[in-house]
Amino acid sequence: MTGTGTQTDPYIVMNYEDFCNMNGGSDKYYKLGADIDFAQTDRTSTSGAIGLSFKQLDGDGHTVSNFFRRVDVSDTINSLFKFSGSGAMNLQNIYFRGIYLAGGKTCFMSSISSSYTVTLKNCRIALKINDTSGSSNSLCIFDKLNITDSELLVEGTSDYMKPMTNKPVYGCLFRFNMTFFNTGYTNTKTIFDNNLSFCGITGNFICKDPSAARYILVGSSYTVSNSYFALNFDCIYSFSMTSNFSGINFYDKEVMANAVSKMPVSDHFLALTTEQCKSAEYLQSIDFPCASGDSV
Repeated sequence: MTGTGTQTDPYIVMNYEDFCNMNGGSDKYYKLGADIDFAQTDRTSTSGAIGLSFKQLDGDGHTVSNFFRRVDVSDTINSLFKFSGSGAMNLQNIYFRGIYLAGGKTCFMSSISSSYTVTLKNCRIALKINDTSGSSNSLCIFDKLNITDSELLVEGTSDYMKPMTNKPVYGCLFRFNMTFFNTGYTNTKTIFDNNLSFCGITGNFICKDPSAARYILVGSSYTVSNSYFALNFDCIYSFSMTSNFSGINFYDKEVMANAVSKMPVSDHFLALTTEQCKSAEYLQSIDFPCASGDSV
C-alpha cells in the first residue's frame, strides 16, 4: 500500500491483499483506490471474517462485492468484518454489494466492545443472510453499529426472529425482505432497539408460524423522530412499538393494514394512505422534512 496512514496521506487500498490487511491500529487512515471483488480472488467460503483496526476507511465511492461466507455450526458468529481495534472507527462512502452470510449467528461486523464506537456513514449495503442460530441469539444484523446517512437492503431467512439494530440510526433508508421460521417460538424480539431519526423503514417481514409472529417494532424506551414506515407483516400474533415521537412521523396504513389497530396514537405519528405517502406535495403540506418515495 502507498501512503503513510495519516489523515492527509491515508494508505491506499488497491487490491484484495491490501483489503485484508487494514489493521494498522486505531490512529491509521485508509482509502479505497479501487473496487474490491471477492469473486476475483482465491478466497473460499470457509475463510474467516476480515479483521479491521483503524481510525477510518474512506471508500471514496468504490464497491466491495461478492463476499460469501458459510458457517456450519449454529452458534458460531458469521460476519463480513471482525473488529479488532479500539476506540472509534469509521467506515464511509462504500457500496457493499452481494454480501451473503450463510449459517451461524449472522451480523455485518462482529466483536465490537460496548466501550468502542463504530460508525457506518454514507454507505450502501446489500446483504443477504441465512441465519441458523438458536432462539436465544440476540445478535443484531448491524450489531453495535452507529449508522448514518446510509441505504441498507437486508433479505434472507432466519430460524428465529432477529433484531436489526441496537444503536442509534440517523438519516437511513432500510428495505427488508425477511422470512422468520420461528416454529413454536413464543417470545418477542425488538427489531429496532434504539432511536430512529430521519429514517425510512420499508419491506416485508414474513413469519412461517402465525402463533410466533410477535413483533416489537421499536423498543418502548426509544424515540422515533421524523421517520416513516411501510412494512408489510404477513401475519401478526402480537405487535407493539414505542409511543415516543418527535417531529412529524407517519406510516402507510394500507401496507401495514394488520398493524393499524396496534399502532400508538399520537399527533406526531400519522396514518396515511399509500397515495399520501408517495405525494411529495402532501408530505410537504404536513411539514414532513424529507421527500417521499425513497427506496434502497
